Amino acid sequence: MNEINNQPPIQYSTNLNIKSNDNFIKKHLKIISAVIIVLISFIVGFYLFIFSRFNSNSVSLNINGPTNIISTEEIEYTFKYQNASKSLLKDAQLKVIYPKGSMIEDGQSTSTSLERVYPLPDIAPRSVNEGKINFRLLGTKNSSHQIKFKLQYRPEKLKKIFFAQKEATLNIISVPIILTFDLPEQVVSGQNLQITAHYINNSDINLQNLKIKISYPLNFIFNSAYPQPTSSNNTWLIKYVKAGQKGKIIINGSVNGKKGEIKSIRGAIGLADSANKNVEITKTSKAIQMTIPPLSLQQKINGEASSTIIANLNSILNFQIYYQNTSQEILKNITIKSKLSGIGFDFSSIQITKGFFDSAQKEIVWDSNSYHKLSVLNPGDDGMVNFSIKIKKYIPVNNWQDKNFNISCVTSIKSGNKPLPLQGMQIGSQVENNIKINSNLKIVAKGYYQDEVFSNNGPIPPRANQATTYTFHWYLFNSSDSLKNIQVEATLPSYLRWNNKISPSNTHVIYDNSTRKIIWKIDKLEPGVGFLKPPREVVFQLTFIPSTVQIGSIVTLLPRICVQADDLFTKQKLENCTSEIKSDLPDDPSINYAKGRVND
Repeated sequence: MNEINNQPPIQYSTNLNIKSNDNFIKKHLKIISAVIIVLISFIVGFYLFIFSRFNSNSVSLNINGPTNIISTEEIEYTFKYQNASKSLLKDAQLKVIYPKGSMIEDGQSTSTSLERVYPLPDIAPRSVNEGKINFRLLGTKNSSHQIKFKLQYRPEKLKKIFFAQKEATLNIISVPIILTFDLPEQVVSGQNLQITAHYINNSDINLQNLKIKISYPLNFIFNSAYPQPTSSNNTWLIKYVKAGQKGKIIINGSVNGKKGEIKSIRGAIGLADSANKNVEITKTSKAIQMTIPPLSLQQKINGEASSTIIANLNSILNFQIYYQNTSQEILKNITIKSKLSGIGFDFSSIQITKGFFDSAQKEIVWDSNSYHKLSVLNPGDDGMVNFSIKIKKYIPVNNWQDKNFNISCVTSIKSGNKPLPLQGMQIGSQVENNIKINSNLKIVAKGYYQDEVFSNNGPIPPRANQATTYTFHWYLFNSSDSLKNIQVEATLPSYLRWNNKISPSNTHVIYDNSTRKIIWKIDKLEPGVGFLKPPREVVFQLTFIPSTVQIGSIVTLLPRICVQADDLFTKQKLENCTSEIKSDLPDDPSINYAKGRVND
């Protein structure tokens, strides 16, 4: 126990515990500091965000201007912009998009664009500013147009761009640029018609580059105009029209139509500058009614009332001319004239009833001296005169210009008096008939025993049951028109045999053994073949084997040969045929009647 009691007391160290407490405190101090810093940053950032945020609703744009306007008159629009914020607004500008048809500076558009940008001074906080723009607008009556305003700015401490926008509608209620037409209310079909287009600038400004365009009715025939059109036959560019200036355009022509048909003539004035291309300023229209003349006329040729007929050479033309007083007035001393034009008429063949032929003028005349019924025509009275004339048998083709022959007859009727109710109206009338003459297409066929193209053999005169060969030539002639789809045909008798010898060898000739037809085809045949240049020719050989029943006879070797073709000028199918070729071969001087008869 003493030993035990004498042992020294146990010592406990506290160094480790003290060191651990210091580290714990330091560690937590760092975390707390970081949290405090983040919290302070958040509070500061939130404060800055709240107090520096910009509200675009604090900037406004308002515009004020007319809604209903008169085209070309000056328009003033005011714009007011307000900055209710505490920020200075930088880089401010106003963009205006003008309507199409606007004249923005000095009475004319000065740019190819209708958009303008106007720089503005810096906009102070809590300020109100205003400005104005002036322009003119061109457009048609009752048209609506949009104008747009766009305010652009940037708050001083921000990079973002903000906008404020407004737009307005302008309605054109009146147009001082006037276009009118002066023309009759009624017109006879084919009658000379004068259209006068009057234009006036009633505005207070000078206008440049006005374009006037007139749309003609269906079946209108333009003859002339003063001044000359700038383009086509219906557009005029007026370079300068002063305020209050008038002008006119005179157009001459004619229009065709049926009785009672309404024809409308339309016109428009537009702006022809680059920014306002195709902008209409004003437009107008006027209607005329088609009527028949007080003295109506109809002409028929061989019973046809068509304005163009087709005829052959050497044919007879029978003209029937019908006339009538369609008015409610008495018409006196009526004269009818038929003027014949063209080299195709055979004037020696003319036959006239109750009329006179003026050979110097190539004109047939009927009047009260030759036909008493033409002295007075009461309302509704009608009648008919007639004549006939032959087309020449041949029309000379002397050069390459002699083609597409066309002859005509123009018949007119007029009255010696003009009753007061008919003043200003065309009393008489006129009709024209054109006669297109078919080309002279001809086929010529010849047969030979003695021939330079193919050598022939066999007995002459031909003998029964023995073979004799013959050579045949076909020639094509074409006078005045271009032809296509030409086809020549002939049918061989049973006693003839096709030898398949053709010259030229590249000629399109075929023989159909089943039908025994020889067919020669040509795609095109120009005018003047056989007249100004050699005829088109094909040569072939046939074998003749007579029968005993033919002994003592002149035998038909080739029956009738026919050609067909399409005339490109008259649009007709042409046809011509030859007579048959017999064994006495009239074109071969070496063969006579005796040598053509079949012997035993």
